[in-house]
Amino acid sequence: MPPDAVTLVRELFELERAGRFDDMAARYRDNAVIHPAWDSARTLRGGEELARYLGEAHARGLEINTHFLTFWQDHDTVMVTGRIVIRLADAQGLSDSPASWRFELDDTGLVTRVDGIEATTQPAGDIGRPSCA
Repeated sequence: MPPDAVTLVRELFELERAGRFDDMAARYRDNAVIHPAWDSARTLRGGEELARYLGEAHARGLEINTHFLTFWQDHDTVMVTGRIVIRLADAQGLSDSPASWRFELDDTGLVTRVDGIEATTQPAGDIGRPSCA
């Protein structure tokens, strides 16, 4: 894992927030395994599929925002905790939940795996463990 792994993961959230999905996708390996926190039943493969998924969600009027993020490195992973707010553009629906993410990166700084956990989908004692495991 590169020494600046926390910075690299922080930048991923900034790119997503800015809607720069293609730039974000370039920072994932083609075979990366991605479990979105807001869609725990879904497994995405690679940055391009993630960018397409986020772009399509945005085109349907779905806003996915993260707030109050805390980042730290734990051995060979980067952990992130915060809140995830999901709303429809017409303001008809809103979800605000605690969430966490576990990122694995290769030696070049590319993401190889992300396990996102929306805290309401599993018991509090399981936070930090992939909901898809």
